[in-house]
Amino acid sequence: MRGTNTGLSTRKKIAYTVSLGIILFVICDTVVRIVAHVLAEPFTPLFENDPVLGIRHVANASSTVASKGTAPHRVSFNNLGHRGTRDVGIEPVPGSVRVVVLGGSTTESIYVADGKTWPEYLERRLRNATGREETEVLNLAVSGYTTANSVRNYEINGARLRPDIVVVYHGVNDFTFHLVLSRQASLIRRTIPEGHETHMWELTGLRSGEKPIEWASFVDGLRIIGDTFEQFAKERGILFVDVETSVGKDKSLFIDHVHYTEKGTRAVADVFAESLLAFDILSAAPGKGEQGRTTAGE
Repeated sequence: MRGTNTGLSTRKKIAYTVSLGIILFVICDTVVRIVAHVLAEPFTPLFENDPVLGIRHVANASSTVASKGTAPHRVSFNNLGHRGTRDVGIEPVPGSVRVVVLGGSTTESIYVADGKTWPEYLERRLRNATGREETEVLNLAVSGYTTANSVRNYEINGARLRPDIVVVYHGVNDFTFHLVLSRQASLIRRTIPEGHETHMWELTGLRSGEKPIEWASFVDGLRIIGDTFEQFAKERGILFVDVETSVGKDKSLFIDHVHYTEKGTRAVADVFAESLLAFDILSAAPGKGEQGRTTAGE
């Protein structure tokens, strides 16, 4: 009798375990289906053609993005097509400090969710450090843009915002498409003393034609780009920030060899915040957008 009871008890336990497993499977499957349904929203185009810049963001666009192994996350552009969810007026708020950020995909930060890009973290860092809630950091960066694109982007879209500070973050795209700065289209002409010429550099010998670019050439190219930026900035009294050296190469900071994870965007924001605060640029900014100051990052 004891053996029979034990057998029945064992069978009940097995049946209970199987039933519980089925119930959990159904619950999990339902949750997955619901999440999949939510994420299966119609994709909203985030980019459109631009006759001058090539591409630009679609104003007020927002969509769920999952790329390069990242989890699905929200990417939004505001009323002016800047990365972020907060709408922006053309005229700055009286007494505010307005920072305009220019760059490519590393600054655009399309691989992290809204609120987690490095310009957004930079804005929060600056507000907390200075106690000036009016401080705003506007992210005008667009994937694929080179310095030449950002020059035009600033002239067309940035200058009208009357920024007090301009932060430029470039590197990899300039290596690919060459670094071109012309006197007529100088991003920083307002900060260059009268009579100074803006130079044009063309990186030669680093592009291998039909052959893939070797890693050593890639590293050399980025080094030359960085040295060029640094020399250009020093000659004109512009703050130069060596982001690559400051952030480091911890793999947890990067999605790939260029783009940052959320941890990486925080690190970049910290580097720029510390540099701007250390050189007291914010307190020196007029707060009315009369005369912009430029910071170069690489």
